[in-house]
Amino acid sequence: MGVRLPARRIAALIDHGERLMAHLSMVRLTLARLADDAQAPWSQIDAELAGAASALAAQLDSAAESAPLVAESDSSNLALLPERPAARMTSCPGCRAASA
Repeated sequence: MGVRLPARRIAALIDHGERLMAHLSMVRLTLARLADDAQAPWSQIDAELAGAASALAAQLDSAAESAPLVAESDSSNLALLPERPAARMTSCPGCRAASA
């Protein structure tokens, strides 16, 4: 007898991972764009990135005593998933404005 994986939880995990990677890519591109900008608020940027890194590390540290509890029900997280994966979307509401 095989083990049946919780498909909805796995789908939510993969979706969240893909969204995180997209956000990290945007941070990298933004930092590259600002690299030569003498007016960029680097101290504020560094503080925000350090805070985000700490928050992410706390969320991912399942061995910590204060690790966030994972809800048993996965149905609440499904509302975060789009009806169709981003790779299959033919258009997005902000795409035209961003490229114009």
